[in-house]
Amino acid sequence: MTEHPNNNDVISLKDLIKTIQKYWKEIWNNKLLIIFSVLFFSLLLTVKAFRAKPMYKANLTFMLNDDEGGGGFSGLGAILGSFGLAGPGGEGQNLDKILQLSKARKISQNAFFEKVEIGNNTDYLANHLITYHDTLGMWFEKPFYKFWGKESQLKEFKFTQDSVQAFNKNENLCLKVIHSIVTGNEKMNGITVAEYNEDSGIMTISTNSMHPDISYELTQQTFKALQEYYVKNSIEKQKVTYDLVKFKTDSIQGALRENEYALASLKDTKKGMFQTRDRLPEMRLEGKIKIGYAALVKALENLEIADFSLKNKTPFIQVIDEPLKPIFPVKQSVFQAIIFGGILGGMLSVAFILLRLIYRQTMR
Repeated sequence: MTEHPNNNDVISLKDLIKTIQKYWKEIWNNKLLIIFSVLFFSLLLTVKAFRAKPMYKANLTFMLNDDEGGGGFSGLGAILGSFGLAGPGGEGQNLDKILQLSKARKISQNAFFEKVEIGNNTDYLANHLITYHDTLGMWFEKPFYKFWGKESQLKEFKFTQDSVQAFNKNENLCLKVIHSIVTGNEKMNGITVAEYNEDSGIMTISTNSMHPDISYELTQQTFKALQEYYVKNSIEKQKVTYDLVKFKTDSIQGALRENEYALASLKDTKKGMFQTRDRLPEMRLEGKIKIGYAALVKALENLEIADFSLKNKTPFIQVIDEPLKPIFPVKQSVFQAIIFGGILGGMLSVAFILLRLIYRQTMR
């Protein structure tokens, strides 16, 4: 039995073809508008590319050699790894931790208040950032539509101290503004970005600005602050244990040296005395010294264990490539601007033509 196509399907296909033909005809009839739009946007983006200031990008790549300290989970992690499973506290988790830390204000402020030399001027990096953005007209400028009112109190502001705990209201506000400029917020991207490759585990810190020294110093100081903070907090518990054991060992050694000196002095003063009771202080000191040596042996053993645990837990952050001066400028490609402008102009003009046609048909 022969099946015949559904009439509704034929009509729908026919209507679809007619609609496409109608749209194409409308586009073709307005080809001059499309050409004008393509040329206009291409010219607009080309002029923008010519006028755009060159950007200087400083990249620093590094990798984290950290097996979570080889503690109780290191052996378990190796066993799970042999079966293709991830053990607790894997490398990806540590990289994500570093990624989040790079955006923290605690890290940024440690970098901001390092003194660096830029343009023969040694000052806090935060003050250099303020000067840099002030030259760009981006540091607390009064909007053009405000013809009255006072200028911002922070327009001529500079940091004079690096004790964040003692900052006043204006200093805290300025710190928050600089932090948002560097790391970004909900409204804009920061000039310094941290990211990592999931396959290789290599992390990158990059700063993109219009000043080569700002890009260089901000990348270097951000990495330095991030490295110090991460390493310090990773070994905090082991460091406390090591310090306690070291203090106990030093105390035992000090007491042992005092007893040895006291015994030697006693023997010098008791020469020629052979009565047993005269030797009691000497015998007591000798007993204390023996106990002290036994305690010292145990303390040194515990100190070696604590030292090994501390070193084994300490993560090693290895720099792969760091930025080198001079940093060369990167300008926007004029060819890409022409192509992108042409595509943008064509898409906008075609969308306008089709929407106008649909509107006219709907209003009839």
